[in-house]
Amino acid sequence: MPPRHVPCTGETPRRRWQNPLTDGRDFRWDVLVAVPDQPPGTRDAVLRSIGTREANTVVHLAAHDRAPARGPNLIHAVGCPLPDLLDGMDVAVVSGDALSVHLAVRSGVPVVVLPTTAAQEAVARVVASAGVGVVVRSATEVGPAVREVAMDPARRRRVRSLARRTADVDVLLRMLATTVIRPLRRTGDR
Repeated sequence: MPPRHVPCTGETPRRRWQNPLTDGRDFRWDVLVAVPDQPPGTRDAVLRSIGTREANTVVHLAAHDRAPARGPNLIHAVGCPLPDLLDGMDVAVVSGDALSVHLAVRSGVPVVVLPTTAAQEAVARVVASAGVGVVVRSATEVGPAVREVAMDPARRRRVRSLARRTADVDVLLRMLATTVIRPLRRTGDR
């Protein structure tokens, strides 16, 4: 049985995080739950809604977070960079902060958004209008939304297409940064 609590920080050299639940397991989906601004009770309700029969679930936690209840096909990834955790996921459940949504889309992972603030609501509207995820209003709606998103190949194609375009923009921004920002720093112009 794989470990249930996997730290990503420590004294050893950093290695890329690997999901131990996906090694030879026969479940339909790999789901990342990254809702750091949700209360622990809501996070637990999200996990109950997703269930354990159809999904391997990874919960993204900061070092100071209380670990949610343990269960089969559930692992706590502590202190892991979100981009590493997104690698290979079928769905990401996020609160709707712009960075988490951007990282998920950039990784080609569709999202289920459970917003709690006005800013997250605005991001959720963009997610819905772009067709790269589903917006839910309560933790109990997350499980059905995960199933909907995971079983929608058209949505996955949209997210992957957007991920390719985002990668192109990232390359362009890096090129601009090296050709514009560096000379400005040398001359002192701003």
